[in-house]
Amino acid sequence: RPPSIQEKAICAEVGICREYAETWRSDNGKHYMAPLYRLPVSTYSTALPELLSLGVLDGAQAKALIDFFNHVETMNRGLDRSDAARGTPRIQTEDNRNTKKINSFFERYYPAAKKALKC
Repeated sequence: RPPSIQEKAICAEVGICREYAETWRSDNGKHYMAPLYRLPVSTYSTALPELLSLGVLDGAQAKALIDFFNHVETMNRGLDRSDAARGTPRIQTEDNRNTKKINSFFERYYPAAKKALKC
């Protein structure tokens, strides 16, 4: 079956999250510790419930997407914490935590979401 419009939209949002995460970790390890952007979750918030109600996704696909976007929301909270710590010694601690979250994003969550949707 061809992908639904909701699946295409979530794939696009997954890709945008990847681009933002890649931007954060680029520049040979140099990055803004408290960037102004956050990773998007708006399409996920509306499209995933529709896909679940239509029975389009199996359990493994649903879990991969829920895990992915829960991790994205955790990353966004980490960026908020870094922003709040801007100009204080605590920002380094927050940055270290965010680095771990970005690494797990690329190692685990992004590949699983991409595979689930066949993006």
